[in-house]
Amino acid sequence: MIRKFHYTALAAAFAFVCVASPLNAAGVGAKYASREPHICASRKAPASGPINAAQAKQYFQCDAEMLTTRSDGQALTLVTGVSVQVGAGRPFMMGTDDTGDNADDGIDPQFAVYPIRGSFTEWTCFQLGASGPGHNCSKIVMPHAKGICFMSNSREWHCRMTDFSPESPVNDQPAPKTD
Repeated sequence: MIRKFHYTALAAAFAFVCVASPLNAAGVGAKYASREPHICASRKAPASGPINAAQAKQYFQCDAEMLTTRSDGQALTLVTGVSVQVGAGRPFMMGTDDTGDNADDGIDPQFAVYPIRGSFTEWTCFQLGASGPGHNCSKIVMPHAKGICFMSNSREWHCRMTDFSPESPVNDQPAPKTD
């Protein structure tokens, strides 16, 4: 089973703590010859009312980019070319909105859920090794992604989307240096 973790640096203690928040390990991109993962300083906006496309994109990037612990080591997941459209808010639907990663973040059923759709490319990069830079990543283009944005129990926004019919993975790719 692949377990996904986000790491937040604790500067005073020089330790890493597993949390359901943005990846905050400055300099992690260098280990993968990639850009740094997106970091959301705050997930509070909007405090009320609907989320807009720019906010949904930002929160999706922060949720999607993470270190993943696998049997063959750690991998860095990044997303590029993100496009997001936000639909009208609707009530929380038990059995539909409370599964998978959404439950891990404590989706709050009292708040409206916003359906999203869009596209992006997901990159999985391994630390530089024998393959060297330029061959340590794979990418999957997801042209028809769908998901939701929701408010968590801790009053923070999260956005998740995936494409259940993505294009075939392309291996031996260079790591992304830009969005």
